[in-house]
Amino acid sequence: MTRLASAPYGHGSTPAGRDRDRRQAAVAGTITLYRVSHSVMTVSVVRIVH
Repeated sequence: MTRLASAPYGHGSTPAGRDRDRRQAAVAGTITLYRVSHSVMTVSVVRIVH
């Protein structure tokens, strides 16, 4: 997550839909969906165990 936070458009992430700032990436064996905000630095993590 630290590497992804430092470069949210890199590290193999792709847009999740038409909005460039809504992203998805494979992180630690999971698919992580996130939004890039240019005004606020916030990271929210939800872990779903199935």
